[in-house]
Amino acid sequence: MTMRLIWQDQGDGRALSEQPWLGVGTMVAETVVEQVVQALARGEAVSAIARAYGIDRKTVRHWRQRGRYGPRTRRPVVSCLDPYRDWLTRRAPEVGYNAAVLHRELCEQGFVGSGILVRRAVAPLRATAVPSLATVRFETGPGEQAQVDFGQVRVWIADVAEAAQVFVMTLGYSRRSFPVAFPRQRMRDWLAGHELAFQHFGGVPDTVVIDNAKAMVLRHTRETIQWHPTYADFCGYYGVRPWACAPYRPQTKGKVESGVKYVARNALAGKRFHSWTHLNAWLLEWATTIADQREHGTTHEIPAVRFAQEALTPLDGRPA
Repeated sequence: MTMRLIWQDQGDGRALSEQPWLGVGTMVAETVVEQVVQALARGEAVSAIARAYGIDRKTVRHWRQRGRYGPRTRRPVVSCLDPYRDWLTRRAPEVGYNAAVLHRELCEQGFVGSGILVRRAVAPLRATAVPSLATVRFETGPGEQAQVDFGQVRVWIADVAEAAQVFVMTLGYSRRSFPVAFPRQRMRDWLAGHELAFQHFGGVPDTVVIDNAKAMVLRHTRETIQWHPTYADFCGYYGVRPWACAPYRPQTKGKVESGVKYVARNALAGKRFHSWTHLNAWLLEWATTIADQREHGTTHEIPAVRFAQEALTPLDGRPA
């Protein structure tokens, strides 16, 4: 039971009653300390004051000793690493700020602390010497680029938790997106996702940015990209140039990465579907009525309005 102190005036202001309100383990407010000090000055017992205010007797004695309210003074933090700070500052750049090497050399000098202490001490030194690189957003013109990716989302379909593979294509200029879900992530699903997106947008961008999925990229080096023959033929048929981002650089296609997260957290969170058809019908409805109609956080424009400026190459009735 938590307690709250209420004063009841009985002439001398000393009578107290207790009501549910304040937990015993909470910080003592300045006004409460002043009342405790006043009660001690009147000669009230420590135990009675502690019960009345719902605080520990040691806390009452502490304020009796201090005599008034005051902020807690922090004790200086003493670390076993302090005697080695100057050495650490000089040595860290020489070993490339490698905390494991520094910890080993410190132990040879008599240091008894853990490697965690060394890592924490080295982190600000490394950050100062090697500042993190800022990521610059790369914007493209109308119709220049689209980005595609798959993301796995757990959804309920017919009372069964399924791992849906959600394909998303995001147009780089307008930020319009097209999502569609598949049970698996195969070559045929990649191609179907592309075609459905082209049909949804009514045209084809100049370039499609993808990752290095084996369904499309057989080999990616600094000099060349070896495309899967089927995917290369597909891109040639639609007149779109494929471009694979560098390995382990997903931020290169950050627009669609954000789009996949948006679909998972907004469109599918807490939803249940009775079939895959129902799932994809909802994704299309959501993309058209919600995602395309909200103000985008980066462009600060509505994607459906900005889409009017997209210069996509028309399909001209081209069959799938």
